[in-house]
Amino acid sequence: MTKQKSMSVYIDEETSLMLNRLREEIRQRYEREGIPGNAPTIGWLARSLLREKLGMAPAKNDAPGAL
Repeated sequence: MTKQKSMSVYIDEETSLMLNRLREEIRQRYEREGIPGNAPTIGWLARSLLREKLGMAPAKNDAPGAL
């Protein structure tokens, strides 16, 4: 088994607030539409948005439909 490369990053306060706001919007949409489950984590949102901005495909283990 090959170990995946990973990286830790620090998110500034402004970015963190926006990610929290986006997560809450998603949570409310799920609730309105009766979709069971939790909203995506802040980490998942950050990774997903970064991959999108860089023009990368979603990671193979990403949860579908969160955005």
